[in-house]
Amino acid sequence: MAAIDFQQTLKQSQLQVMSQKQIQVMNMLAMSSSDLREEIYRQAEENPALELRERGSSLSKKMPSPSRIDSTRITGNVSQAAQEASKTYQQALESKQDFRKSLKSNLLSQLHMEDLSKEEMDLGEKLIYNLSDKGFHMLSPISFIDKGHPEQKTEMLNKIISLIQSFSPEGCCTKNSEESLYVQARLKDKNQHLALFILNGRLDFINPPLADRATKKIISYLAEQKKMFALKEEDEISKIELSDVSEDTVQKAIDFIRTLTPFPAQGFGIEEAHYVAPDVYVEQYADSDGSDLLAEEDFSKGIVVVKPKADRPEAHTDAHEKRQATTVWKVRTAKDRLPALSIDKSFEQLSSSKNKAVTEGIKKARDFIESIQYRQDTLLSAVCIIVKKQHEFFKKGPGHLAALKQKDVADILGVHETTVSRIANSKYIQCQWGLFEIKYFFNNAVADTSRDKVLFEIKQILEEHKNDTKKLSDQKVSDELSARGISVARRTVAKYRAQLNIESSYNRQ
Repeated sequence: MAAIDFQQTLKQSQLQVMSQKQIQVMNMLAMSSSDLREEIYRQAEENPALELRERGSSLSKKMPSPSRIDSTRITGNVSQAAQEASKTYQQALESKQDFRKSLKSNLLSQLHMEDLSKEEMDLGEKLIYNLSDKGFHMLSPISFIDKGHPEQKTEMLNKIISLIQSFSPEGCCTKNSEESLYVQARLKDKNQHLALFILNGRLDFINPPLADRATKKIISYLAEQKKMFALKEEDEISKIELSDVSEDTVQKAIDFIRTLTPFPAQGFGIEEAHYVAPDVYVEQYADSDGSDLLAEEDFSKGIVVVKPKADRPEAHTDAHEKRQATTVWKVRTAKDRLPALSIDKSFEQLSSSKNKAVTEGIKKARDFIESIQYRQDTLLSAVCIIVKKQHEFFKKGPGHLAALKQKDVADILGVHETTVSRIANSKYIQCQWGLFEIKYFFNNAVADTSRDKVLFEIKQILEEHKNDTKKLSDQKVSDELSARGISVARRTVAKYRAQLNIESSYNRQ
């Protein structure tokens, strides 16, 4: 039997282990401003070395005077003065408004992600602001059609209502619970014809006192209706075959209805002081003499300069005209949404002591402040790059997005792509065209053309041919796009058309 040979060797390898501070920074990058605000207050409660105050206010988190801070107090025993300060601070926190997301802010954030005209967007916002806390209309939707805008017609109203009804939670922007249930059922499974038949004005059949004999009552009523409307279509009746209807199928339809919610808005905050609030503001800078347009680009200060390209006609004009063609964007983070942070002076005066609790508290507070500063700086730089790359959008509006990937921004920033993904998470940019989630500006290229651009072109083509006797098929739209230099397959056109809530050529009126 061969002897087992044991050998001992040395192997050198390099491992990268993230520090606690790096983990904290990564977590903060992914937080929305609301989440970060809550984290700041949580840290302030846990760490007395961290002082905070609302911006624009001289009030800060009060701590006992240095003479009252001793090793005994820090390790657990709290003085009467500290208890009073803590109580006051706790009351201030509890008196703050509830930052839970409201139904309206949730729907508005989804609406602002849609590629809509100004008239459609205005109409959509009015419809959302008109919703009750339960998600139902308060005033009649027809009253919001602005006669001063010829584009706003009943067709547009119905289109926007259907769009909002499809948002999460489904079934809002309806008259009542019954209509909401019908909309939810249609969106969940449009082939549930029997359930839709019940929900379309016949919900009483499954409510007391008819609930015990609902299945038989529905079968009997359905047979009568089929005879009455045998020669014409009537809602879902024409799509139901009596031979397929049994007590079992009716019960399944009833069970399906019971999976829906009569009040889709439940779980959302009743009110919120601000709707989806911007994390970053983007504004075009303009002054009377144009002198500032010669400013140097500096992303750390939020200054983005876009000069005319060499291949553009304006690039060959004189200095004055060239300056006029230059655009300067100013980008700024919404600092007012976060409290100002600093190290408590009482602890700074004790920093020379050898008290471990004091030293650790100061270090933890300093690391936390630096992490927040890094988050804000990285967010500012990332948005500056987005503004630079998506200059045409910020200048001209929706329909002019360029192809841009998160990796493109990551390469310029010198960070990993996941860092940019964290930055884009639950954060919003406010510009002259409205409020947009940062994710909106990233898109996959379709034949070197952004998805936003393709959607815009499809909408334009269909709008130009809306009065044609024969409606354009998806293949014809694909051919038209090809003539405009955009190569998109017919199936892709069909998918994008559906995203625009536009019917096929067969169903379009």
